[in-house]
Amino acid sequence: MSELSAHELRDLGFRADELAAAGRVVADECEKGSFPGAVCLVARGGRVALLQACGALSPTRTGQVTAETIYDLASVTKPMTTAVAAMRLAARGELSFLQQAVEFFPERKLPHLEGVTLKQLATHTSGLPAWVDLYTGTAGREEAIEQLLSIPLKHAPGRVFEYSCMGYILLGLICERVCGESLQDFLDREVWGPLGMGDTGYLPPEARRDRIASTLNCPARAYELVGEVHDGNAWRLGGISGNAGLFSTASDILKFCRAVMAPDAERPLFSRMELQRVRASQIAPEIGAQSYGWFCTGSDMLPAGDFLPSDAFGHTGFTGTSVVMVPSEDLAIILLTNRVCTDPGGAAIRRTRRRFHNAVAHSVV
Repeated sequence: MSELSAHELRDLGFRADELAAAGRVVADECEKGSFPGAVCLVARGGRVALLQACGALSPTRTGQVTAETIYDLASVTKPMTTAVAAMRLAARGELSFLQQAVEFFPERKLPHLEGVTLKQLATHTSGLPAWVDLYTGTAGREEAIEQLLSIPLKHAPGRVFEYSCMGYILLGLICERVCGESLQDFLDREVWGPLGMGDTGYLPPEARRDRIASTLNCPARAYELVGEVHDGNAWRLGGISGNAGLFSTASDILKFCRAVMAPDAERPLFSRMELQRVRASQIAPEIGAQSYGWFCTGSDMLPAGDFLPSDAFGHTGFTGTSVVMVPSEDLAIILLTNRVCTDPGGAAIRRTRRRFHNAVAHSVV
């Protein structure tokens, strides 16, 4: 729990009792079996108001979750890796979001992808389907990529919002082609290292195993995963993918949130103009609300509950993770669970997110 006094929390803009109730929501859902364990963090102005850990690393492991437990972030990978990498490369003039995806594969004929831009990949408006199994029947990364590049469009580019892991896998591959290295190496040097995110990355080392929450119920592998990406396509791609595979802690994620909401004046992750693409929707409101990486207010996929302001944006991860930011309140809300162990259908984590975010919003003065 937070070590701030009620007076300090009030000065930070929270009612202590109501913020504690938000923590109890997570503990209550953990006790119900919605997930084996969880870490929740609420911060304002970069100061942590609530940091709570509860439960166990898995239904079978004896280790308890702590504030420094590492979670498989699943699709939170998309805005924290691929979208960031594309933005960094665009800021250097190495690519433009208005370029077509086919330009980055000159050795191939990909007529079915003609007209698909990087902006459309980043905003889930490319026309690619939500999901295609790349791991069944393929033997490794190259075969999976071949299958990815053969997927036909489901919709005309730019016409429909359809949340697409396939689009983000493709965007991640394009970023790797442009920078000439893996997303892991590029982002460790460009983002995670400079921000001090020492527990963040793909393919966590064996030495951290005792701090990693397990995942279960993966259709690609029928065993308990510890430090191995849950997503089957990311696994087939070697654990480094544009759609999933990132592991991190709540405290590291907060560092990333600060870089988005209160950029360092000397070495910002994003410039003031770039942040407009990150914080606000970049697609027509009649089809959705999606920035470069993040769900925005107006999207049914934004896990913000009922009361957070209209400038809230965030993302969820299939494993049971979520990150929400509210620039107008300088508020970051992070919830990390491994619900796939006990809630494979997802009903309990959807309820938990709504309850938790509503309680946090109620606590704000």
